[in-house]
Amino acid sequence: MRTLAIALPCLIIGFVLIYYTIGNNIISRMETLRILENQESVRTETSLSVRYYYYFDLFPKLFAEHPLMGVGFRGFVLNNPIYKQISHNTFIEVLTGTGLLGFIPFVLILYLTWKDIRKVRTGIIANKDSYYLTWYSNALEMGMISYLVVGLFYSLDINKILWLIITLSSILLNIKDPRIFGARASEG
Repeated sequence: MRTLAIALPCLIIGFVLIYYTIGNNIISRMETLRILENQESVRTETSLSVRYYYYFDLFPKLFAEHPLMGVGFRGFVLNNPIYKQISHNTFIEVLTGTGLLGFIPFVLILYLTWKDIRKVRTGIIANKDSYYLTWYSNALEMGMISYLVVGLFYSLDINKILWLIITLSSILLNIKDPRIFGARASEG
């Protein structure tokens, strides 16, 4: 209840500040957006036309040429004839740059990180002494989900925050049950 009493006024103040500082810019940008009904209407919007080219023309071409090993780290940028820009999609960037040999481990790392975060949360519910770790695992999970959603629209494959979340999830799992890593270390 105390958290809600603090968060609600902060949210209200934040929305008021945004409304009076950049609210007009946000509203004018939203008014320029149109409903796109077909592929030809995409071509009239410069930003959408470029993204359409990246996702449906350039990416399939690059992936078909080098499906296993990819075109190299940051290969999408180097093989992009339009302004040498990033793909604006983390998963396309990794898949074209490293191929299936790099993409599968990348997705596996993301999945195992999420699984470790969930493991910490489910193990803590019964243990009241370590309940504070629930808050950390919730925060890490929300951060990871946020970065995965943002990754659909921007290239985050080399972003430090994503890799920090992955690292912190391993640390959190070790704090929850230090015997997990201690047993692995003594076996090896």
